[in-house]
Amino acid sequence: QNGTVQYNVTNSLGGWNGTFTSSQQAESGNYNVTVNLTAFADGIYNFTILANDSMIGNLNSTQISKLIYIDNTIPQVTSANITSIHERGNYTGNVTLNVSAFDATSNIYKAVFIISNSSGKNVTLEALREPGGVGLSTSINTSLYTEGTSYAIWVSVNDTAGNTNKSS
Repeated sequence: QNGTVQYNVTNSLGGWNGTFTSSQQAESGNYNVTVNLTAFADGIYNFTILANDSMIGNLNSTQISKLIYIDNTIPQVTSANITSIHERGNYTGNVTLNVSAFDATSNIYKAVFIISNSSGKNVTLEALREPGGVGLSTSINTSLYTEGTSYAIWVSVNDTAGNTNKSS
């Protein structure tokens, strides 16, 4: 064993501190540690890595610190956030689908509308952020859908941390 690597995690308020130690992996020579980030409260953390080479009395240490933001909170979206269409409405031509989504801890990355009929056929449409707004929108051409068929529309929203939530 050539040394050890310690990983120290401290939140920005100094209220949480954890240390993880790893030893050199025999096959690769790398040092690895797995940290379950879902155990952390949302917030900014300082991750410090301290590598210590203690082979044959060589006391050489290198330290690297990085700030990271942990976000385990899903974005907020419900069917009530989908505007411009009404339940049991009949539409022709191009219809714009809008959704407002909110995330308290990070930005909304994207929204995907899922349109499904009673036979289970799904169509997905990625929504784009409206310029200067909080909404996301896409449009559908109703001529591509069977007339007289009921469709369910819901939306899936992802934040920039990869958390996902679906409307009901």
